[in-house]
Formats: sequence, C-alpha cells, structure tokens
Amino acid sequence: MKNFTSYSKFKAFMLLFLCLGYLQETKACIDPDTVITVTCNYAPDFTQVEIRLSNLKLHTETPNTFCSCALSSWYGAFTSPTYIAFVYEGTNTSYPNFNAWDNTVGADNAWNTEFPNYPNWSGYISEVINSGLNIDDNVEMVIRASTPPGTFAIVEELDSAMASITLGTDMWLPGEQTMAFDHPGIRNIRYDNNGFVYAVKPMSYFEQLDGDILASLADRLAKQFKITIGPNPATSQMKVNYELSNPYPVKMRILDLQGQVIANVFEGEQPPGEHTSFLNLEALIPRSGLYLLEMSVGDKRFASKFFKKE
Repeated sequence: MKNFTSYSKFKAFMLLFLCLGYLQETKACIDPDTVITVTCNYAPDFTQVEIRLSNLKLHTETPNTFCSCALSSWYGAFTSPTYIAFVYEGTNTSYPNFNAWDNTVGADNAWNTEFPNYPNWSGYISEVINSGLNIDDNVEMVIRASTPPGTFAIVEELDSAMASITLGTDMWLPGEQTMAFDHPGIRNIRYDNNGFVYAVKPMSYFEQLDGDILASLADRLAKQFKITIGPNPATSQMKVNYELSNPYPVKMRILDLQGQVIANVFEGEQPPGEHTSFLNLEALIPRSGLYLLEMSVGDKRFASKFFKKE
C-alpha cells in the first residue's frame, strides 16, 4: 500500500548560492521543448529512489543569473529530496557551472500561485556560476530521495505515484521572489518524455552514487571557498578548516535536512587568513544522521553535508 503521509518540505538545503548580482536577459536553464528521457532506479525494498533526467537541452546562460526548477505532487512518490544535482551525462560528477539547488518558501509560494492546477509545488533555485551554461553541454539532472519502508509493494504502485509528478523550469528573479516568465516550461515527469525506464538497484549502487556526487560537490565547494571538513562521516569531533581573503563577518550553524537549526556554532567578525574550528558533535547533535554545516561569509552562504554516526 502507498503511504500518503504529507512530508515536511525541504526548507533550507545546500544554501550555497543566493548571492545577489546583476540579472541579465536569459532563458530557462532547461529548454521546455526538450524531449527528455527518465530513468527511475529504486532499491529492492523501495526505500531508496534515484530519478535521472537525461537528454537535457540547456539554454545558453551567463553567470549571476538565477533559474528555478520546481516539482509538483512529488510527496506520493518519495520524501523531500536529499539533493538535486546536475551531473555530466553518464557520470556522477557534478556539473561545475551550476550550483546545487536550494528550496525556498518564496519559490514554493510563487509556483503555487502561478500554477495552481498543479498542487503542492516545491520550488528550487540555483545560480549560474563560472562560465555559465552552454547549449552543447551534455548534462543530466539527478533527483535523489528516499521513501519510508513499505511505501510501495509493487512497481505498478511506484509508477502510479511517479505519474503525478510535474516538473517546471523558468528563470528566477530573486529580488521580486518570482519567476520571470521568460521561458516557463511545465511537463509531467512520467509521460512528457521520450522514454521512462524502471530499474532495481542494490543498496551499494545508492551508496556509491551518493558518495560520488556529494564528494564531487564538496570538492567544488572546497575549491570555491577554500574550506574542508573531516572526518566525514564523523563520530565525536569534526574539524573545519577555511580561509578568508578579507575580514568578514562569519556565522557557522548546523542544520538538519528540513532546514531546522540544530546548533549555532559561531558568529563574529574574523580576520583574513586560515581558520580552524573543532566541533564537539556529541554535544551539538542529539542523534546520528545526515546534517548540513552552513557557513555565512559576508553576504554569501554555503553548506556542506556530513554524516554523524554513533
């Protein structure tokens, strides 16, 4: 039987990129006319789900522009996404010209207001970085999520739940907290594509997938902000190293994957140079699981995922 419990929305995931800049005329990150293909990989007990969208055609975009992707009616198929990432086609290597997604209340409200016929939107926002997007780049979107044990008994039930999910894309205006309607696209993730394949995968597949993508994202983060954390997973203590190019106000917090603040670690002005913090995880975090170490440096925010084990 399906579990139709309403899961809490994903409120503050991977806050890497909402830094303001001049917006430039552009199109949506994914061409809404693209004929995509979809692969849904799931664990034998249906607890782990990966949805991989392939054959994506990207609009050419310049850095410092923002895009919004949104999912409607996903709650019947899986829990709040653990992460949503762009990767090079056929790999688990994150695409360097697009930051990871962040879910915001503003995006939720905007999509629900503008497209009320597709209920329960969760809007995700990302900034174009580095050299921007190129229409010739071959990338895939990976939506990674979980389901409670026993949610699905047979593949037909999973297929029925997937058929309710809608994917939307458009340019985003962060100042107005709404879509630009420059090139909006709405599609059903199950039927508006060139093919849909289900495949059962062992748990080791998902462990490898998550390790590859999260390590790739962490490597990009380290190069961008000169920050390292370790060990990861961690038990009692975790070391955080980071480097500041100028004096900055710095704030460090630990969040759960629903965006709830678990611990305020540090807040204050710091001089340029290298800095090291040792976090007492036994005192800061009540139980084992996945968490986000969020840092605010000046007007920029970013986060790195880590696992706290017993």
